[in-house]
Amino acid sequence: MNLGEKFAEVFFNYTGETNDETLSSLLADDFIWETITKARINDKIYENKEETLNTLAQIKSPPDWKIFYSTDEILVASLQTIAPTDNTKRGLIVSVLFEKGKAIKMISANGDGI
Repeated sequence: MNLGEKFAEVFFNYTGETNDETLSSLLADDFIWETITKARINDKIYENKEETLNTLAQIKSPPDWKIFYSTDEILVASLQTIAPTDNTKRGLIVSVLFEKGKAIKMISANGDGI
């Protein structure tokens, strides 16, 4: 299993109650999540490591997700989830960059889920 696959497994199944230490250990201290579209759980454009963990903890059911490309340097994946703020389906495509075994940046784009 490469780093991208490991990250996807932990990130997309994160609940804030389990895998907390594992996900936290996979995010660099200066990790940043940037969204290029406005819609998100809290409408932030950038989130740091702590904010990312807090945002993910709001999602109570694991999303449906799929990996398109994965290595120890990059992950490209998509997911569908129910947004807790308005109970609508959301789709998301993400690219995660890794350096020295940690996620350093994630870029995402949101849309309506199917």
